[in-house]
Amino acid sequence: MISTNPLANKQDAPNAAMSGISRHTIILYWSLKSYPELAPLQPNERRIVSRACWWHSFRHWQTWLAFLSQFVFIFGGVGLGMLLDGFPQIPQFPTHTLVFSGLGSLVALGIFTQVYSRMLRPHFR
Repeated sequence: MISTNPLANKQDAPNAAMSGISRHTIILYWSLKSYPELAPLQPNERRIVSRACWWHSFRHWQTWLAFLSQFVFIFGGVGLGMLLDGFPQIPQFPTHTLVFSGLGSLVALGIFTQVYSRMLRPHFR
């Protein structure tokens, strides 16, 4: 039987690594239905399970680190934007501050949701 997985053969693994194929992939969970453990459930059951398990993720230090790092990214974006806007003189409209605080927020949200999802999945049963 021929496998479509390029890393199925251990002999091909060094060649695959050189060709840029990675063994590690990032899985984005866009909704509760995208979690494999919750996919077969009805929508109301998914909500019940996720609400029952949401705090379990915060039992891990990784979740707290990702949660607190959000503030670093957001305030870093604000600080960079303020420098580009000419702080301490505040312009009429702080365009760079708004743009970089928004970008920092998006990066922080992306990191937090990935860590949160990874820590939450083992608690779905």
